[in-house]
Order: sequence, then structure tokens, then C-alpha cells
Amino acid sequence: MKLLTLNCHSLVEPGYESKLAAFAGEMLRRQPDIIALQEVNQTRSAPPAPPEGREGYVPCETAVPLRRDNHALRLAALLRDGGWPMEWTWTPAKIGYGIYEEGLALLSRAPIRAARAWYTTRDHAMDNWRVRKALSIHTAADGVDAQFLCVHMGWWADEPDPFPAQWRQVEAGVDPALPCFILGDLNSPAGERGTGYDYVTRRGWRDAYRLAQTRSGEATVPGAIDGWRERPEQGAMRIDYILCSRPTAVERCQVLLDGINGPVVSDHFGVMATGRLEEHPCEQAES
Repeated sequence: MKLLTLNCHSLVEPGYESKLAAFAGEMLRRQPDIIALQEVNQTRSAPPAPPEGREGYVPCETAVPLRRDNHALRLAALLRDGGWPMEWTWTPAKIGYGIYEEGLALLSRAPIRAARAWYTTRDHAMDNWRVRKALSIHTAADGVDAQFLCVHMGWWADEPDPFPAQWRQVEAGVDPALPCFILGDLNSPAGERGTGYDYVTRRGWRDAYRLAQTRSGEATVPGAIDGWRERPEQGAMRIDYILCSRPTAVERCQVLLDGINGPVVSDHFGVMATGRLEEHPCEQAES
């Protein structure tokens, strides 16, 4: 089982077309079973995507139409054309940079049995840049039924919804009967004590990077990026994670798309975990 997460920045990225092609090429080479993407955009003014261009799409309930230039739609098409078809879903959360409908996407090599999205902040207004959601799919991994969540969290002290309140809403959507993996950008540095990383690990979530028998790379952002420019002293950070609800045999966790292991395609690097999911007695994170 290979799981990958990337805050992809998508249409906002300079040189988007070449970076989309480079990312798709890297995915075709590495062949992940699950891809979780944050900041998945489409242009607000773009026309709706035609039905014949939506192969593999599993919709979540939303009033926002899927548009022709949707990043996940275009990525899924490139993967399908390259011989690695994946089912996929997308949910919008907010307006990005004034011109994009920005959200989350999950792609799965195995059929998606169910997909749903929910807000993790009290405000649901698309024009509020602090609005956050979680996206979930049920599918199979290593022949075992599992749940996969994609998240893009706010900061520790966000108001009116600080990180702990948002995370409790994430957990509210977790099915305790299934092994669960949460993939995404937590906006919480692993090296910072007493904030988001400590909070989720103390609640029983296991960091695939720490579980891995072998690791390569560490930082997932090289320095100050949007949202962190007021803290330039922070430097390189590990803020993108793959978290497990139950004991999982993780063979390797590596930072990708960092200019060393694959091309840089975003202001974040990717994280991929390779392991084996086995049946375990039900073991929930602490409430």
C-alpha cells in the first residue's frame, strides 16, 4: 500500500501546466494507491466539466459545479491516459485568491465505496479564507476496508475555531469500525511543542514518518510560504503528514517532489508512506 499527500497549490503555481505534467509523470512512476491533495483549485469563471470528461469521478454533495479546469479532474485524466486509472472525488471549501474555488481531493486506485465531506469550522461561507473542511472516502487497502481522510487544517490559535476545535470536528467523521488514515497539511510543525502535532499524537494518532522502518527527507516546506510569512524565523518545517488510527506496519516514509526525489511542483513537498495494512482489533483514538 502506497499513500501520498501533497498540498499542490495547483492553478496558483507559476508554470502550472508543466508542473501538472511533471506531477502526473511522477505519480505514474510511483503508482500510489491513494493520493490526497489540498488546495485543489478550479477557476470560478470556467465552464462546467462535460459529463464525458468525468471518468472515475465520485461526487460529494455540493452546490459548486465541477469545472473544466479542475486540477483533480485534469490529473485523473492524465493518470488514466498513462495507464494508472484512479477513482476520485473533490469538495470545494472556499474562494482562493479571489478567482478560484479551492478544496480537497482524494484519488483511489481501488473503487470508492462512499465519499463525503463536512465542515470543520463553524463558518461555511465560501468567501471566508479561514473556512476548513474534511474529505473522506471508504475503500479497500491491501484487501482491508479502510477510511481515508484528506484535511487542510487551520493554525493552532485560529479564531473563532482554533486547531483543537477543528480537529475534534475531523474526528467526528471518523468511523471507529474501520482503520483510518488522515493525510494532509496540518499547518503544525512537528518540531513545535505544545501545539497541533503534540495534540493529535496525544489523542492516539500515529505519525507514519515516526513509524517507518526507513525514512528519507524530513521538511515538507523549505521556508516561509503563504500563511507563514509572519514567522520567517520558523525556517524549514515538517507540516504535512500521514496519520494512522491503528498500529500499521510502515516500511518507508519519504519526502518527495522536493527537487531530490522528484521535481518541485508546489510550495510544499509531498510525503509518501509505503506499508502493509492488516486487520487489527478495533482501537480508537482517545476522545
